[in-house]
Amino acid sequence: MQIIEEAYQQGKPEVLLDKYRIDLKEFIQFNRTNSSKQRPVRRQIGCKIQECLREERFNSPLLRTSTPSYGNALAWCPFLTEWLKSSAGKKAVLDFPSAIDACIDGILQEAVKSQSDSVTEAQWMVEQLRSCKMKPRRETSNV
Repeated sequence: MQIIEEAYQQGKPEVLLDKYRIDLKEFIQFNRTNSSKQRPVRRQIGCKIQECLREERFNSPLLRTSTPSYGNALAWCPFLTEWLKSSAGKKAVLDFPSAIDACIDGILQEAVKSQSDSVTEAQWMVEQLRSCKMKPRRETSNV
């Protein structure tokens, strides 16, 4: 929703999302592969429900464990512990903007690999990350 609203606020005539094109002048959503498949859309102002992007395309599925890992250094996953010992991990801890750059690169690579027309959403995520690159870590974690 946020990508669509930002495009509308900027006065763009349309926005491309995955396999859909949304005409922001006529408020119609079109299937990009079959333009006869269309439906009306409407703008909602003040909607408190915030839908997330389909994050499963960019994240591994969450594993539920009985051991808490957040905030307990001994319970961290072995992969993360080993990565933090590596030169890249040490650099990310010391140079947070380089960690943001690595995230940006990873998001763009995954969008290309997925071949699901998700480049628009990936670009939006990249812009969100770039906007907070020089901000404190806590502020960045809210993005």
